[in-house]
Formats: sequence, structure tokens, C-alpha cells
Amino acid sequence: MKNIDKIEKYVILSVIKKYYLNFAIMNKFEILDETMKKLDSSPQEILQYWLDKNMLDRGCLEKILERRIETSGDVFPHLRIGWYMFANGKFSPYPDTFSEPIGVVAWLKPDLDAKAGERGLIILFDEYYGEWSRHNLIFCANEPSDGARNTQIMLKKVKSLKISIPVAEFCEKVNGKINGVNAFIPAYKQLDKIASSYSTIRDAFQAVGKTFHPFLFSSTEVGVKHVICMDMTTAAVLKRVKGNLAHMYPVITF
Repeated sequence: MKNIDKIEKYVILSVIKKYYLNFAIMNKFEILDETMKKLDSSPQEILQYWLDKNMLDRGCLEKILERRIETSGDVFPHLRIGWYMFANGKFSPYPDTFSEPIGVVAWLKPDLDAKAGERGLIILFDEYYGEWSRHNLIFCANEPSDGARNTQIMLKKVKSLKISIPVAEFCEKVNGKINGVNAFIPAYKQLDKIASSYSTIRDAFQAVGKTFHPFLFSSTEVGVKHVICMDMTTAAVLKRVKGNLAHMYPVITF
């Protein structure tokens, strides 16, 4: 088994939560009191204390920890909306588990066997505020559910027509800043999925000192002059003039 000091904090806390309830049922009050004293300072000390008191079987603990560690580089069976994604591709419920949290899990596909790229959506911390476009043109970015396709169409128009679509160009800048991501403006049905967890995402943003603004551009245009926006607090779908101002947070799939 890995040295306990080297095991990631969120893995240890998930094990502690499981066993703490068992000890409460067993009325192990001395164990519970000492556990609470150590919880803030060092979760690793708790596991060692339990082992020293023969409250845990080392072989059983080893199997639990190793099983959780094996999944920690990709997506966890117990991954939740509101967890943080980091630049190294790992996830944690705690923003300081690794360096460089880049965003928050905003939606998860119910299918646990979904392949990579279809498991869910991460909303990035990078914030855009400005106009969608000042050009009254139809860009054919009208997909209701595929923001990645809409964004790519818009970026092609930027090059072919030699015009500026700032909201799409912002995603391109994010891709250049964060290695290995393909950020895009969510389509309005993708925003609708994210809106169902608005308060959880807002709280995760606030925990790292960031603001999650609720009125957002989608990538789905409606005719020459308008684009669909969404009020994330109510999931209300609204039309907005492309030249008006609103916020946008790029998303990525994983």
C-alpha cells in the first residue's frame, strides 16, 4: 500500500466518512472524539490512529485505498457535479488537492459507461463579458445541442470573412492557454443541462474567489440579429441582440 502520507486528501476523506458512521453505530466515542480533533489538521493521521487502535484491518483498508487511487487519474465512479477539474486532468471535491484548478464539473451523463469525451461537461473559470458579434449576419451556428460545432463554424467565419466574433475568439484564446482542451461556447440545450445545478456550480466558483454570473450567451443563433441567452437561475430561454453584452464561460467535454 502507498505510504498514507502520499495518498490524496479526498481519497482519505471518502474512506473516513464511510468508517466514521460505522464507529458511531458501535458507540466508539473515544475513537470518534480523537477523530474529530485530527480531522482539520491531518486526515492521514486519522487512518494511522485507527490502524494503531486496531479499528481497521490493514488488508481491507489497503484494498479500498488502492481501488480508489487507481481511478483518480481519470473519472471516478463517485464523481459529482461541483467537483473541480485540474490542469493535470484529475478531479477532486477540494480546490487545493492539486495546483491549477481550471473549472467545475457542471453536468454528468447518467450512463456510467460513457466513453471519454461524452461523460459530461466542465465549465471553465475563464470569463468572457462582451458582445456575441456586432455583425448582423447568419453564421449558421444554429445547433441547439452542439456548442462545439457552433463554435467551430463561427471560427471558420472569422477566417473566411475576415471579421471578428469575439465570443468565439475568446474560446480560441483559452485553448491556447490551457494545454489539451477544446473549449467551446455551450449551445442553449447544454446551458439548460448546466442550469439545473446552478447553485452548486455558483458555490464552487465562490469557494475559489470567482463569480459565476447567471445571464449567459449560448452559441445558438436565431436569425440575423439574435442569439439565445439563458438565465441560469430560472433556466429561462431568452433572445438577445448579438451586439448586446452578456457573459460566457467556455465549456469542455471529458
